[in-house]
Amino acid sequence: MNRFLSTAYRMLRLRVLVTVLIFGYLGALSSNNLLGGYVFELLMAVLALAFWYLNGTCINDLADEDIDKINLKDAPSRPLINHKTSRRTLWLLALAGGVFSLACAYAISLPAFILLCAALALNWVYSMPPVRVSYRGVIAPLLLPMGYVALPFLLGLFSADGKLDGFSSVLLAGMYLSFVGRIVLKDLRDVEGDKKYGKKTFIVRYGKQKTMYFSGFFWLAGTVVLAVLFASRSWLLCAILMTHMLVVSLALQRMGSAKSRHVQQVILGAIGQIAAMSMLCIAIWLIYDSDLYDMSGKSYLYLSVLLGVYGAVYGLFVIRNPEEMKVSY
Repeated sequence: MNRFLSTAYRMLRLRVLVTVLIFGYLGALSSNNLLGGYVFELLMAVLALAFWYLNGTCINDLADEDIDKINLKDAPSRPLINHKTSRRTLWLLALAGGVFSLACAYAISLPAFILLCAALALNWVYSMPPVRVSYRGVIAPLLLPMGYVALPFLLGLFSADGKLDGFSSVLLAGMYLSFVGRIVLKDLRDVEGDKKYGKKTFIVRYGKQKTMYFSGFFWLAGTVVLAVLFASRSWLLCAILMTHMLVVSLALQRMGSAKSRHVQQVILGAIGQIAAMSMLCIAIWLIYDSDLYDMSGKSYLYLSVLLGVYGAVYGLFVIRNPEEMKVSY
């Protein structure tokens, strides 16, 4: 049992799961209904997302075992290739994750249950034959954010009895576009194994430079959508988002010119940190706007500036000193 639970913990990959949960919280905040409670529904949403993500990582690792032996042979978050678990254990975890995610979603509402059914189907078709979306170039980075962004956002929205209105739709669109720009970069570390086994990801098909341009275009598009959304509501938030976009563009330039795999991965991690700070700043604004907590204008201002500056300064530091940083998966 201890080994089973240890494998489940590793497969949850907490950093990515936290990102997924942030998108879910943004969905709940955009409902503007959190003053009404919904504690049980939100708890079920958190569990549903965790179990869904567990299902997805297990299926992906089962499908990509041979490729991961080349690309991620030293990664502690890949227990299958490090001989710390078995394929049978991962299949059991994938099944348990799917069943429990559906049960938690059903406890929220019928729309949430239908949403989780679609998300579990996405986990399967993304990794497993005959479809294997992950092998299909541009389709993968366009479809995967449906799971990482749209699923948690909509589940959070439904959990707080919210409706997909104009504001929440544009918010979701902006975050989706930005995440496309981020997720297309993840295959940069996997080129060697992907080429060997015929996994034609976007970067394998089109090369590193075109991948950087593709990423930058979607980052810019998503940031512009979000800036327009908040233009008349918070000049500070717009300034933070645009500043982060400028730093990301510098990071993409540095990544595109880097020949070291270590440097590329360190910069990719910094881009993830910048994106997280942007999302947290949006969450702070939504909290302040909804009066969810007793948050004064100055508290909102200080916290937003702190996170915004941290994201930008951290990104610039990593761009200048990537060799001094450590890669962690």
